[in-house]
Amino acid sequence: MTIESVTGMNRRLAAIEAYSDTIDRATHTNLLNPIANNMLEITKDLEKSYKEHNGFTETDRANYSALKNASTALIPLIYKIYYTAGSEEGGKASLTIKQYEGIVELNRSLSEQLSGSSGPR
Repeated sequence: MTIESVTGMNRRLAAIEAYSDTIDRATHTNLLNPIANNMLEITKDLEKSYKEHNGFTETDRANYSALKNASTALIPLIYKIYYTAGSEEGGKASLTIKQYEGIVELNRSLSEQLSGSSGPR
């Protein structure tokens, strides 16, 4: 974990946030954008902590690891929820969203992590 990796993740998440907003509007949901916002806030908190402590704390390292795990978990959920079953990656997208409980749970977990990251380090 380096400040460069966190900064790079922050930049990528800023772009993803814009895409997620478009997808949520197209599907008439509010599922992806809150996740992107939470992930972006976590990276901003990591950057702020790095500056305040002249390095990362153990809590920061745990939050970074949890963020990477959440990102990894999100990808298959996106394929399951937003693509027609059996279509290849980049295949036929579905605008009818069903079975989105996994994304809701992931966002809940990120929200809890974010609220806990503002506590003592």
